[in-house]
Amino acid sequence: MFARRVFTCILNVDRNDEAQRICMVNIRLNITLPNHIVDDIKELYGQRGLSQFLADAANEKLLEIKKQAYQGLIEGYQATASETVEVLKKFESAYTEKPDV
Repeated sequence: MFARRVFTCILNVDRNDEAQRICMVNIRLNITLPNHIVDDIKELYGQRGLSQFLADAANEKLLEIKKQAYQGLIEGYQATASETVEVLKKFESAYTEKPDV
């Protein structure tokens, strides 16, 4: 697959008129999509909005996948939290008592 790295900098201005320069490396890709999808995206976002739309869609999907993966970990930690607290209570005296010297 052909890929070319493109260094891009943008100037981001927040609500407080504070400017922040954001630089990132983008990779130019050659991809194939069904014609009707490309036409719909171009109609809604314009020719230059195609890359931004695809980047936003990919980022949204990645966040969803990561959230699902982390949700399993969070549920696992929450399920064992009370057991962990009980184990820590058993060892509490080991680090709170002064050692006999």
